[in-house]
Amino acid sequence: MEFASLVTGLEVVLKDGRDRLARMSLRELLTSDRAELIHNGSGPASCNEPFRVR
Repeated sequence: MEFASLVTGLEVVLKDGRDRLARMSLRELLTSDRAELIHNGSGPASCNEPFRVR
């Protein structure tokens, strides 16, 4: 939802599945199993055929 640049590093504000807000460091977001991306719209997916340039 939001990024914040702090003296301690970059932090993000996230919304969970119950619409509660949480704040964590970007490093924790990228390396921890506490957070996962929840796709809520159409677009590319891992099961799609790879895009190839001819």
